[in-house]
Amino acid sequence: MIFERTRYIDEILSLRTRKRLLLVTGMQGAGKTACLQAVMKRLREEKPPVRIVHTSFGKGCQTAENLISEAKSLGVGSSALFIDRADSITGLSAALSDILLNHSGSIIMTGRDSTFLKAELERYFPEEMAVMRIRPLSYSDYLEAERKRDSRENLEQYMRFGGLPDIRLVSGNEEASRRLLDLQANSFILSGILEPYPVRNARHIRQLLTLVARHTGENLSARDIQTAFAHEKLTISPQAALDYLGYCQSSGLIENIPVYDIARREERDQGAVWYFGDSGMRSAFSGMQGLAERDRSLENLVYLRLSDDGWTIRRGRLDRSGVNREDVTFVCEKKGCRVYVQMIGITTGAAARLARYRTLLDIRDAWPKMIVQSENEKDSGDGIHYRTAREILLNGIDSSR
Repeated sequence: MIFERTRYIDEILSLRTRKRLLLVTGMQGAGKTACLQAVMKRLREEKPPVRIVHTSFGKGCQTAENLISEAKSLGVGSSALFIDRADSITGLSAALSDILLNHSGSIIMTGRDSTFLKAELERYFPEEMAVMRIRPLSYSDYLEAERKRDSRENLEQYMRFGGLPDIRLVSGNEEASRRLLDLQANSFILSGILEPYPVRNARHIRQLLTLVARHTGENLSARDIQTAFAHEKLTISPQAALDYLGYCQSSGLIENIPVYDIARREERDQGAVWYFGDSGMRSAFSGMQGLAERDRSLENLVYLRLSDDGWTIRRGRLDRSGVNREDVTFVCEKKGCRVYVQMIGITTGAAARLARYRTLLDIRDAWPKMIVQSENEKDSGDGIHYRTAREILLNGIDSSR
């Protein structure tokens, strides 16, 4: 059942040669520990082998003094210090400063609250650090790990159960997979959100995640959440809604993208669009079926693929005469290139399809414009490219087209 994430392992090894501090982030269960273990194995196999020290908050390393004491085992020469749950160690920055000063090796860390840890490290070590995110198995990874071919049936299964590596333990058993997924969702709420953060009402977290799952790809404001809760006879303040969204985001369970005004070429201050870090987790909280649910799941998966490919992603907005506005699903940028991606689902009506098509035509620049949908359709003669969601999931997007 072991599937080595070669791309991530190679990237960690490469970053280690350029930066002394590396923060490895990713949602609970995405495979961070397995990747770090594979990296440690690779380093031990080098000639001469790299000296490895592996510690964590859970192994008694709770203070700066503990960490500095552990680091003494690095000795001299080529070495690497691996720290799990680094954000739980008190006085972490002071300890890292001491270790960087007195040892020549690299430091590779993980943490539960990666948002906090990233901010702290960037504050104290802006030049020495790099950040790398490990995601659950992509659709391509899933096919390779399961030794399957791309097909509608396999894509449907991947959409339902996602890419958390542990789900492969019961692969092929629909009922067992669903039970394990529900167990993982409950565990994530407990250990990933309730334990590390000051949540007053656990029921609010589940309701919030259900709301985000059922409105994937939509702009959810704090007021929207407050109104939706009121319909369920639940009370939540706008500030609590924002705090809880932040906790879920810090855990890696959900992610947001800002709204970008295409005409003015600036991000809007208000609003954000939300997606889940794993399709299976989203499915567990949504609890819905049908074509509309499939459309939302595919959009979530396309977002994850584009993000994993290194694109900076925003939701595009194009105002017309100050009255009407149209959205572009994804405005993607990477290395000076831009691609506009418009998602069209099975449940998108004829009027909405035409509006989304016209929105792309109304963007007055020469960057590639693409419509992504479920079925194949030939490219139009006006510069709009058509791709299927499965093509994007397997191959990504080409900025030159």
